[in-house]
Amino acid sequence: MKKHRKLLTIVSIAFLATLVSCDIIPGSTLTSPSSTTLTGDDLSSFLESLSSSSSSPALTIQGGENRLAIGEKRQLRALLDGVETTEVTWWSQSLDVCTIDENGLVEAIGEGASIIFAEIVVKGTVIQAEITIEVYAGSFEIDEEQVYLYVREAYDLKFSIDPIECQDSLTWTSGNESVVTVDSTRRLVATEIGETWVAAESNQFYDACNVYVRDPLSEGLEFSIKPDGTYEITSYTSSNENVVIPEYYNGIPVTSIASLAFGYSRLKSLSIPSTIQEIGDHAFYFS
Repeated sequence: MKKHRKLLTIVSIAFLATLVSCDIIPGSTLTSPSSTTLTGDDLSSFLESLSSSSSSPALTIQGGENRLAIGEKRQLRALLDGVETTEVTWWSQSLDVCTIDENGLVEAIGEGASIIFAEIVVKGTVIQAEITIEVYAGSFEIDEEQVYLYVREAYDLKFSIDPIECQDSLTWTSGNESVVTVDSTRRLVATEIGETWVAAESNQFYDACNVYVRDPLSEGLEFSIKPDGTYEITSYTSSNENVVIPEYYNGIPVTSIASLAFGYSRLKSLSIPSTIQEIGDHAFYFS
């Protein structure tokens, strides 16, 4: 794999000449955060004290888990002998996997793995640390493929997402807000009879589900799928005296009413849609 190295600090030609001839001391990887950050004169004094020590200083990188989803960002920090310093140069081995800016902020770009390097020069010696960042695609899925509601009914959609932090970046939309609305908390509210879709998307994810809204007067109807793929009403179990038969159930036409389907139902009114093509014997016996 071709290595990409992006130096994010400006160095002089004389400094580069010194850099070529100096030794590189590799550091370790992740460690616990430090409450002290050294820059400027404080860093110079600290480096001066290190140069008088018999042991070589160690550069380490702190930043939590080194596995990111595409689009996710992570702040890294460099520590010299346990003390945080910003006077380091950062670069990524594979810029098509992840990038890192001059402040150590990593952004995951594409699937794969990349080594992140941090480097500092102490008295002519280059001290270097590295970690490997793994980038994966992540996942998002709405649990329900289809949702069935009655007018004025509310429902909270369920979903799974990885990483969980990405849920705040989702935007929820309805294909027809006159049928159903959805808010940022993924709550659906059915407003009138019809069907539409509800979707959630971000820069990284997209998924959608279908929503079917029925009249509450259709409650209590029992359906059975027919050999031709349409639905038949087989019975009625509600005590409502006024019934509306829907044109569609689960998005499929309702085309027939079975024998005795409404037997003994004591109906006062019944609305039958134009999709009904067949009514069985005694379908309304003693209704």
